[in-house]
Amino acid sequence: MMAGAVRAMQLDINAFWPTFNAYSRPGAAGATMIVPNPSHTAARYLTPDDRDFFAVYAAPALKVRQPPK
Repeated sequence: MMAGAVRAMQLDINAFWPTFNAYSRPGAAGATMIVPNPSHTAARYLTPDDRDFFAVYAAPALKVRQPPK
């Protein structure tokens, strides 16, 4: 909560496994490793893997307010 998180989860505590990757463009392009891990690449979840958890979130659409008439 101190970091301002609304939802959070603990990453795997085994140092070999934790990663947090973000993809900024369609087709998983623009891969970035938010939590670096030399044992894996940003494409880790685009190929079969021993670990079974991943999440996909889309940025919410911005509501455009129209000025009052």
